[in-house]
Amino acid sequence: MKYKTLSITILLFSINLLATESSDSTPFKSFEHAFEKKQYHKIISQIEAKKTRTLEESILLAQSFYRINEIDDAEAIISPRFKNFPEHAKINYVYAIIMAAQAQSSIFSALSYAEKALKGFKKATQIEPKNLNYLSALMRFYINAPSIAGGNMKQGKLLVDKIDTLDKREGFDARFAYYMQDGDDSALKKLMTEGQKQFPQDIGVHITIGHAYWSDEQLTKAQAFFIKASKLPLKPNDKTNKIEQYEINNHLETLYLTGRIAIETKEHLDIGITALEDYIKQVNNPNDERYQWAHFRLAQLYKFNKQQDKSETLFKWAYNNATDKKLKKKAKKQL
Repeated sequence: MKYKTLSITILLFSINLLATESSDSTPFKSFEHAFEKKQYHKIISQIEAKKTRTLEESILLAQSFYRINEIDDAEAIISPRFKNFPEHAKINYVYAIIMAAQAQSSIFSALSYAEKALKGFKKATQIEPKNLNYLSALMRFYINAPSIAGGNMKQGKLLVDKIDTLDKREGFDARFAYYMQDGDDSALKKLMTEGQKQFPQDIGVHITIGHAYWSDEQLTKAQAFFIKASKLPLKPNDKTNKIEQYEINNHLETLYLTGRIAIETKEHLDIGITALEDYIKQVNNPNDERYQWAHFRLAQLYKFNKQQDKSETLFKWAYNNATDKKLKKKAKKQL
């Protein structure tokens, strides 16, 4: 396989890695729920309107700014908390996330930000050495950052082994990420086979494998995995016996990817159209950029499928509602 070098930020900060840890505070629960629903602007406006905010609210505010790519605002919120609470694991973790994002976008200060990110990730794992989120973040930093910025494949592999010992499902993700960067093609293919056997109904496993094939430009195989994932039943959490939001988010991801890749392959247009239609119905959040892009992608599929009226309607919707300049520009070209 060929491998794409993915950015530190993209690899580190999936929904699960930046998910909030449960709080017993009833008012805060509503913010957590909104975060899971990706209602970041709502969280920001409500927390900023408060005269005083708790430490938990400050952390979530920083996370929400990060999610909408307002990294400077996120840094301004988290930095004083990091200074005042140096032994707080989650503050170190979120601080490191934001520093890594700054390193990704900075030219002159990239190494300084990367150093701060590594320090935060390491501190978080020292405070909570069995926290899988923190271990995964540090591991992914090690395997994705260049050596000059603190990258270290050997240290990354040690963490992969530790994660795998603590949790086999998380271990699959860790090993997969490692082999993608290490370039061990035979080990990666073996892991793909093992993952499908060990976790045959796991949506996330199928998404991960599909992404790998897409990265390798094996679009037909990638499409097959995304379609299969979109049809898998949602699995309840083993501990709570409830379908958690992260599982719903994984399902939504499969719907979006099933539609998105149909644009590339020009195959299974009907399945791609149905998937994006379902995605739009289920998300129903015009402020969400992925939701906006879904309209544009669906318009493209309608166009390929010679459904011109529907295509034009959605291209207009995308143009009128886009908050992403790139999306707005692309939609305008279709009008």
